[in-house]
Amino acid sequence: MRFTTTRALQHSGDEQPPVSFTTALFHGLAPDGGLYVPETIEAWPDRELARLPRRTLTEIALRVLRPFTRGELDPAVLEAVVVEALNFPIPLVEVAPRVYALELFHGPTLAFKDVGARVMARMMAALHEARDPLTVLAATSGDTGSAVAHAFYRVPNTRVVILYPDGRISPTQEAQLTMFNGERANVRAYAVAGSFDDCHRLTRDAFGDADLRRRMRLTSANSVNVGRLLPQMVYYFHAVAQVTAVGAELAPPGASAASAAIASSSALIFCTPSGNFGNLTAGLMAKRSGLPIDRFIAATNINDVVPQYLSTGQFVPKKERSVPHASMHSSTHGRSESTVHTWSAIPSPEIFTTVFSSAASLRMPARHVSKYSRSRRRGNPQWSTQYVIRGKRRTSSEASAITSTNGSSQQTSPNRSRRA
Repeated sequence: MRFTTTRALQHSGDEQPPVSFTTALFHGLAPDGGLYVPETIEAWPDRELARLPRRTLTEIALRVLRPFTRGELDPAVLEAVVVEALNFPIPLVEVAPRVYALELFHGPTLAFKDVGARVMARMMAALHEARDPLTVLAATSGDTGSAVAHAFYRVPNTRVVILYPDGRISPTQEAQLTMFNGERANVRAYAVAGSFDDCHRLTRDAFGDADLRRRMRLTSANSVNVGRLLPQMVYYFHAVAQVTAVGAELAPPGASAASAAIASSSALIFCTPSGNFGNLTAGLMAKRSGLPIDRFIAATNINDVVPQYLSTGQFVPKKERSVPHASMHSSTHGRSESTVHTWSAIPSPEIFTTVFSSAASLRMPARHVSKYSRSRRRGNPQWSTQYVIRGKRRTSSEASAITSTNGSSQQTSPNRSRRA
């Protein structure tokens, strides 16, 4: 498998040559400033999709990642990586009829980014051969930094530098970020007087400094790194596996297991909370792999740079506007280039972007939200959930109904829902 850059795909003549997975993983950003994406994404045959409900999370992760690491990471090593990294459950919980919550907050930092960060850290450790330590630089609006700090703590031959906006993350997140700060620790977190976009700009400037990169091995742990992106495909497959298992149980007598499994997932809609759009990009890549997803809802807040781009075709970065959910404080989206690249390669894609005033997920009756919130809240205000809808095809107005994760309903006017 070879990886090319989003900017090489946009411009002809001065293309960067494709690189290996190892190079893409350790470079983070491409030399032309673009983001690495796979040259091809293999489609799963129907017989493998039909077997999804019988596979464990580890087995699914191995199958998802194998095409991208083939020839560079020994299968036994890859198995050890995913077994150690994904040592927590990712359950799918029914919260309303035909509506399910994919709980991505059971990792050590209660953030969905534990999945990508832990797999990436262990792949880097397995592939790192040089004597010089690898310096991992990341900007965070909250949960990225916590997940990266925990993932890389005590990983040999690595040192981690995390930048976060001072006063703009929750006390819990700051405690998670700074708990490893110490003279002998390999993880250090620094508060920056500014916004998340300022932190992100500092990291991009560092990656663009050729002299600095000659003096040290520097890589990124943000969603710009394909090593974080690819593992996030895993939980989309795992979600479909759990939905299709339910569908197979409800299948009429005489229906084959394969036909029941594929039919039960033929009208799936994923509602994905979206900040930097890395999560959604992983979902789009899973769809390109053949996962039977009908459409996506990209739930964003008023920092709606990418929704505006999808609506108008004009990418215009804007000054960040503060919202209650710190992890969504972003007005320039790091993975948007690969999102657009992946989205444009899907025939007749259906993506709905819904803008609202606070961090939110899919609207359902208040009794379901309050019951779910009381029973599943883990004490961390940044818990990660995305919703899966199974069943009949829905209109854009039905699919775009939104509610906040604390259970308070958000009324979204029809002209704020944009279809791309």
